[in-house]
Amino acid sequence: MSQKNQLVLTFVFGIIVGLLSWNILILSEPTPVMAQASGGGTSGSANGYIAVTGAVSNAFSGLWIIKTNETDHSPSLALYVPEREGNRIKFTAARRIKQDFKIIRLNDRSQLSPAKVERELKKINRDGNK
Repeated sequence: MSQKNQLVLTFVFGIIVGLLSWNILILSEPTPVMAQASGGGTSGSANGYIAVTGAVSNAFSGLWIIKTNETDHSPSLALYVPEREGNRIKFTAARRIKQDFKIIRLNDRSQLSPAKVERELKKINRDGNK
């Protein structure tokens, strides 16, 4: 697929997603936007759902739908990407992320562990209160 076709496909997909998000926002109760997309993406939220678009790979943008209201199935996210023909979107992935937020550290290459940061904060607060 040529670079021009990929750009046109991405642009058309972005417009479709924008229109769908606009319909969700207009037809539902107004709520504040809770997510910020990066890389030229768009975002919006309504009724406990956040819709965010952004690059998934070099060739495609994706639509992430995040369910935020508290249920047995939330928070959860789903990813949709356009099919190569550009006239349909494909449900690509889903995950219930509620348990993910209980993980303290995973593939973390930072210099300070969470425990060390906590100790340093306690030390700073203790020394600052003297």
